[in-house]
Amino acid sequence: MDDREINRYRREFPVVEKYNYLDHAGVAPVSLRVKRAVETYLRESSEEGAFQYPAWALRIDAIRGRCAGLLGADNREIAFVKSTSHGLSLVAGGLDWKQGDNLLFCGQDFPSNIYPWQAQGKRGSRRGLSRTRRAGS
Repeated sequence: MDDREINRYRREFPVVEKYNYLDHAGVAPVSLRVKRAVETYLRESSEEGAFQYPAWALRIDAIRGRCAGLLGADNREIAFVKSTSHGLSLVAGGLDWKQGDNLLFCGQDFPSNIYPWQAQGKRGSRRGLSRTRRAGS
C-alpha cells in the first residue's frame, strides 16, 4: 500500500485530523461512507418506514454475497451480528459442549469477550485462562 492509498483511507476518518487515534476495538470512529449509509437508512426509515424492508432485505443479501466472495464462503455461512461480543455469545452458546470439554481463553481479553466462554462452565466444560507475559520476560 503506497502513501496515496493510505491517505485516501485516512480521509475516510476525519478524527485523524485532530487526534492520533489508536483504535482499541471497544468503540471506534466510523468512516464517512458508513456515516452516509446510516444517514440514508435513517432518511428511508423516517420517510418510508416498514415499506423499505424489501429493499433493505435485497441490500443485505447483496452485501452478504460480497462478504462471502471476499472470504471464499457460501452466502449461508455469513452472519451479521451487532458486535464481536454478540457474535462470540452466539458461537459459544451454539457449540455442543460436553461434560469435561476443555476451554482455554485469554484472561486479558476485553471482558465482554470472555463472559460467553465463562458461562459455558455451567454446561459442563472446564475453563482455563491462558497466562500472558510481558514482552521480554
